[in-house]
Amino acid sequence: LGEVIVFTSTLNAAQQNILENYLSAKFGMAATTDMYTFEAGHGLGVIGIGREDATNEHTNSIGNGYVRISTPSSLSNGDYLFAGHDDVAIGSLSTNVPASMPAGTNRFERQWRVEKTGDLGTVTVVFELDAGSNYSGDPASYTLVVDTDADFSDATEFYTGTYNAGAQTVTFTNVDFTTGEFFSLAGDGPGEIISVQDGNWGDPTTWDCNCIPTCFNDVSLDIGHTVTVDEDAFAK
Repeated sequence: LGEVIVFTSTLNAAQQNILENYLSAKFGMAATTDMYTFEAGHGLGVIGIGREDATNEHTNSIGNGYVRISTPSSLSNGDYLFAGHDDVAIGSLSTNVPASMPAGTNRFERQWRVEKTGDLGTVTVVFELDAGSNYSGDPASYTLVVDTDADFSDATEFYTGTYNAGAQTVTFTNVDFTTGEFFSLAGDGPGEIISVQDGNWGDPTTWDCNCIPTCFNDVSLDIGHTVTVDEDAFAK
């Protein structure tokens, strides 16, 4: 028995297709309608959106891989988009980025790969980060990097996101994927974070980065500042 999944409502036809492709990629099972064929290298955490008809669609999907895909701009009957990752540890960083990006840029070593059926237009991609994955010393620098061959040093497709410090999310809109493309999250490498006032650890305004320190950061309290650890805290 590979996995037991419990739902609180009946799945529609599009959701059933997405679930079957998730299970097919993860366990090597045959899907009735196979729409994700990159399971050999990127078969973990497969998520999908799509539509069979007006009453059978799914337009917002997140799995266990930190990525949410939603809001297709032109979803027609039979259109689907799937994404799966290569299961590299989310805390592992890589400097394999284009030379055109600022010095010190890192990205998740983890890569996601997409496959489309039909053309559902552009989508919104959200990275929902946490203390173990929010690595950048300047979260405003987070960039969605899209590549055609998994060697991101020659990537030419970039999207600028909007960072929400409280929720630790980065949102990218109007993302236009092509089947077979790879994507990852790039940003300034981890840096030192210094307090700018008294406050709670979990309050972004306590810190000079306007973010919450993570396990990637060196953290210093400026002279005279008192910081209350009001949540599980991470730092180096």
